[in-house]
Amino acid sequence: MHGRDDALDARRISDAEAQAVLRELDSVQPALPGGDGRRHRRYAYYVPGGVGLQIQGVSQTYLVRPRNISRGGIAFLHGLYLYKGTPCTLVLKTRGGERLLARGVVQQCRCVRGRIHEVRVRFVEEVDVELFVDTFAQAGDAESGPGYDGGQMLDVLDKLRDAVEDGASLDEVRKSVARLARMVAPRAPAQP
Repeated sequence: MHGRDDALDARRISDAEAQAVLRELDSVQPALPGGDGRRHRRYAYYVPGGVGLQIQGVSQTYLVRPRNISRGGIAFLHGLYLYKGTPCTLVLKTRGGERLLARGVVQQCRCVRGRIHEVRVRFVEEVDVELFVDTFAQAGDAESGPGYDGGQMLDVLDKLRDAVEDGASLDEVRKSVARLARMVAPRAPAQP
């Protein structure tokens, strides 16, 4: 699979125009809704320059602008229409700058403006969202209440249960428990 460096940007719009489209989408349907019936909480996922998209059966890698990401999927802007059920692989970029592949299937594609489409992909295997975004920073600040929501806590508990059932190492279980403890610990007030 090609890396992001040789990817084709089918959107044919600047980063500034893509940001304007994302702001418009978020004003109509926020990227971080609560209680919208989705299984996993979505987090805003911004990657300067975008991420790579490989469509099964196509040798070209496309550059797409991510909108948001969850354990179960991703939404992004693309310059081409993709049919529901299309298998694909995304070249995601972690917060540490590493590239990770995530296989998925297109769940929805809709035209939002001109040739710009919003595509929603369900991952074949769930991802650890914290590799890609700071979930605590997006969950709220000290004045607005705790740094988690019920959906986020359920995600952590689900991962912990799965790890124990799958015979994960004690170190992996400890990491999940520590993450859970950080979620419920009182947050220090912001410094002036």
